[in-house]
Amino acid sequence: MKNLILLIFLVISGFCFSQIKVTDITTNCEKIGNFGSFVKLEKCDDGNAVFTYQDTKYDKITNYKSFSFEDADNSVDELYNVFLEGLNGNEDKEIKIELPNDTIIIKFEKVFNKKMIAYTFHSVNNTGVVGEVIFLDKKRLNKIFNK
Repeated sequence: MKNLILLIFLVISGFCFSQIKVTDITTNCEKIGNFGSFVKLEKCDDGNAVFTYQDTKYDKITNYKSFSFEDADNSVDELYNVFLEGLNGNEDKEIKIELPNDTIIIKFEKVFNKKMIAYTFHSVNNTGVVGEVIFLDKKRLNKIFNK
């Protein structure tokens, strides 16, 4: 009787622990371009583009963050063109790009008499600023987008 109860207990506990399933996630990403270790742009097999950047909100902490978006209808080239048009314009301005789950606020301004881009990244689920990137000029932008 004790052996039967022990056997039933072992079988039931085996079912309880076998609810966890481990699967491998393999998404291959190809690097489009980068600027040092600060910003990297990748295109993945699943059709997404991943923008990884070093958050410059804090001086003493090295923290990398990223956002991704679907690269449908050449969205990466559209993003590059938005950056380029802002750099070529004369006035300082701020634009907002809305992704499905995130928002990017891009500021075009002159820094040391040179037109630069700065952007802050906001998540829809988070009310605060998620990350900030270093100033980007046209040369840095071309390296990131491999132009």
